[in-house]
Amino acid sequence: MEKFRMLCTIFLVLGCFIAITYAVTVVIINPTDLSIIGVTVPPYTTSGGQVPLTATVKNAGSGYSFDSNFYLSENRIFDPSDSYLWGENTSALTLGKTQITKPDLVITGVTVPLYTVSGGQVPLTATVKNVGSGYSFDSCTYFYLSKNRILDPSDSYIGNEYTSPLSPGSSQTVSYSASIPSGSSGAYYILAKADGSNGISEEDEGNNIDFSKALETFVISPRNTSHAGIALSFDDGKYIDDWYAIRLILQKYNAHATFFISNLDDVNQSDIEKLRILQAEGNEIAFHGRYHLKAEEFLQTHSVDQYMDHEIIPGIDLMKSWGFNPVNFAYPYGSADPAANQALFGYFGHVRGIHNNNWNDDVYYTYGSNTPFIVSMGIDFNYGNSDESIYAGILKAKVNDKILLIYGHKPVPNNPGQYETSYDRLEKILQYVSDNNMKTYTISEMD
Repeated sequence: MEKFRMLCTIFLVLGCFIAITYAVTVVIINPTDLSIIGVTVPPYTTSGGQVPLTATVKNAGSGYSFDSNFYLSENRIFDPSDSYLWGENTSALTLGKTQITKPDLVITGVTVPLYTVSGGQVPLTATVKNVGSGYSFDSCTYFYLSKNRILDPSDSYIGNEYTSPLSPGSSQTVSYSASIPSGSSGAYYILAKADGSNGISEEDEGNNIDFSKALETFVISPRNTSHAGIALSFDDGKYIDDWYAIRLILQKYNAHATFFISNLDDVNQSDIEKLRILQAEGNEIAFHGRYHLKAEEFLQTHSVDQYMDHEIIPGIDLMKSWGFNPVNFAYPYGSADPAANQALFGYFGHVRGIHNNNWNDDVYYTYGSNTPFIVSMGIDFNYGNSDESIYAGILKAKVNDKILLIYGHKPVPNNPGQYETSYDRLEKILQYVSDNNMKTYTISEMD
């Protein structure tokens, strides 16, 4: 592009003829001359899928360039039958300059639980994003255990996870279960490095790493016998079909659960058969009240004896007529009453209350202690407990050789709502228990 100044005469007509001379700048636009001097693609791809491409564009002309377009062709000759793929802005190219579209992979977040144990497993996630202008090939995200937030030779490599090809602006969250080296103790950070093997040419090679919050790591003293684990239970009688549907998940992890039954007048023969199968597979069928009454409200206008005669004793008899012998009870709504407790202890080995987001010591049970009143922590979606907080609760049970009591209502395949727990959360919990060599208990198995 060239510029020069010259004198021009501008004619204005305002009812009469006037000639005015001005000095103006005249701009002459010179032509561009763009050429492609290299295109890279993977050796194969799938129909309908994404393919990472890079191209080197050079401007051999003297003018500014505009966009460069890409096409899919069955031969090496551009013609009208070729399919347009996309356009890339190359308007910044001036005389003799080249532009290469490259990816740029960064980590935008790393999540870890609050605690872990030396020699145990820790679930990690990292989000990888392509902030560059080109497509990235598939890669691996590397994870390191570090005493600080800077990757250096003293850090321990703890594994990697495959990352799919990423288009510009897209991201992927990868999950990995890492083994923490034995002897690790204190606060550590998990460092995640995108393109861990440095196999991708990027716009910026120095921005691949991000770090987690501090991860407290404990060393557990050896014990002759460990009873650490969880006692998983589900409440209410209207979810029997949903409980029956998770049998394969429980069997996959060799896990047992306790199912507290209520609303007994609505239970049909098909429900009873499913409960019998659940019991035959090692699960416990326990009692949750004949009518699912809130004890505190009922006892405001009735006596404890009336409560037992209306809500408890007829329900026990009905369950026994079906072939079940309920030895544990869970208050509907967690509505415990001290006076009712004393009457209930005459019928049940354990009477259960609830917490929904308060991780007090009373949600932990000492194996064999025969403590009659127990408390369980809610894991349903509406209780607001994150996966990380549940992992931390499980790990605390392991460190202290305790049993963590957790409960839900309706297990669902996905998109959990009020009083629902997703299959994904259930599997994560059971996998975490298994990874840490812990046990699952029914309520009766805790003693």
